[in-house]
Amino acid sequence: MKQIETQDVYFRIEDGILFCSYKEHLEIDITTAKRIIKDRIDFMEGELYPILIDFSNMKSATKEARDYMNSSEEGLTDY
Repeated sequence: MKQIETQDVYFRIEDGILFCSYKEHLEIDITTAKRIIKDRIDFMEGELYPILIDFSNMKSATKEARDYMNSSEEGLTDY
């Protein structure tokens, strides 16, 4: 199992699945969203994984951050 804790998210790869758990009371703005996506891409090291994200600790996310993270050109990219 490979795992890392970043400023915003706990990432782990287990049984070929990338698990992402947001830290408690996380408030996501566009800057935080970009950092989360960069951290995820760095952690994946060019490999592709199905992803399971636990949002239960997230406090809020701005519309701009949500749009960014759900964009196939930005947040959903794997490179």
